[in-house]
Formats: sequence, structure tokens, C-alpha cells
Amino acid sequence: MAVYAVIMAGGSGTRFWPVSRQSIPKQCLHITGGNSMIQETVERLSPIIILEPVARNTASCIGLSMIHLLHHDPEAVVLLETADHYYHDGELYCQHLLRAIDYATTHDNICLVGIKPFCPATGYGYIQQGNLIDDQGIRIFGVQRFVEKPALEIAKKYVESGEYLWNSGIFIARAQVMLDEIAMYMPHLYAGLMRIQTALKGGDERVVDMVTREVF
Repeated sequence: MAVYAVIMAGGSGTRFWPVSRQSIPKQCLHITGGNSMIQETVERLSPIIILEPVARNTASCIGLSMIHLLHHDPEAVVLLETADHYYHDGELYCQHLLRAIDYATTHDNICLVGIKPFCPATGYGYIQQGNLIDDQGIRIFGVQRFVEKPALEIAKKYVESGEYLWNSGIFIARAQVMLDEIAMYMPHLYAGLMRIQTALKGGDERVVDMVTREVF
């Protein structure tokens, strides 16, 4: 079983303005004084890099990645990671990822990493924890619901309740499981991805490029 990392780096970084600007978005900044955030993300992982012809937000980015990965390896397991994260403890980060990979592949499910909030941030999405599913080491919970960037007063209640985590945007699953979810919830996008998949099977890179640009 091979695990592939997909680094999503298309964000404009508007929530970090004025430090982040249109010409130099957040992922290109040298926040820690060393490399840029995207360089540090690449160094943490060993990715296959796929370029979108144009920015089409997260779902299209994920879908295009899944199509290419499945063409390369039908049994691919994928780690979806954003390019603008900083981790103080890289070893602990890897432990959580390995735990998520093991659970996701064993149960053919999608795992995501939640972060315990230390303040009522309004720039992050929140995850309400469901029931405890697995307590073997790093605990795994079900998801009750997702909340997208709440107002300050609501965020305060979430943090005080202890029931909510920040949504890190890190997802782990088999690539086919991710694609199946797109087919169920975004059939129009899935239809376009199937056109790209057919072009990939033909083996002509020019046709793949042409169809990808038509779809996107």
C-alpha cells in the first residue's frame, strides 16, 4: 500500500492580510524565519505534484488529484494537506497521520485531523465531535457536524464547550473513497473528472491537457 501526499497550495491568503498580499500569498511567506510555508510543507512530505490549469477551489483540486493518483496507482491512499500549516512538533504530527492512515485504510473511511482550539478564532472552520469510535492510542471520534467560520460569540461557546475542534483541512483516505464521495455529492464535477480519466487512459498528454482545460 502506497501513501501519496497532495499539498493544496492555491489559497489567496486574504485572512492574513496585510502581511499576506496578492503578489505574495501566505503560503509563500517566511513565517518562521527559515523557508516559506510551502517549502516547509514539501520538505515534510514527498509529494507527486499536480498543477491545476486554473484555480477552482478545494473540491476540484482534490478531484483532479484523485484521478491522477488512481491512474498511477489504483490502490493509492492519499493524505490531503494544505501548504500554509506550521507544526512545532513534527514527530507528533507524523504519529497522528500514521494513526489516521491505519484507520482510514482498515475501515475504508475518511479521516480528518482536528486541532484543539486555544482561542475562539473566527477564521477557521470547526468540527463538532461525535461519539468516541476508537480509543487505541490516539483517539478517533465520529463527526457530528462541520461549522464554517462562526461569529466570535459562537466561537467562544464552541471553545468553552470542549466539544469542538478546529478543522485543520488535513484528510486521509483511499483515493477511490474520496472520488466516490465526489460522485455522490458533486455529480457534475465527477462527470468532468471521468472525462479526464478517459483521456489519461488514452495515453496522449496533449489530449489530457486539452480535456482538463475544457473541464476546468
